[in-house]
Amino acid sequence: MTEELDRPPTAMWRKSSWSGFNGNCIEVANFGTGRIGVRDAKNLGQGPVLVFSEWSWQQFLDSLKKGDLGKDLKKSDLDLAT
Repeated sequence: MTEELDRPPTAMWRKSSWSGFNGNCIEVANFGTGRIGVRDAKNLGQGPVLVFSEWSWQQFLDSLKKGDLGKDLKKSDLDLAT
């Protein structure tokens, strides 16, 4: 399936209220039928979209809230990501 088939044209994209103005933001849309789309906000809707199942997205959010993601990273690992 191509990316265009995964991205409904009427999806309502939203950006987190925690997003700053530094360009490091994502937008999220519920595509329905159990799919969530995630894209880079600075591409103004023209870039690629990652599509997750609602279950996978919820597991990711739950892990963030619990602080489970990145807890084993060293500072040197984080420096490489920027």
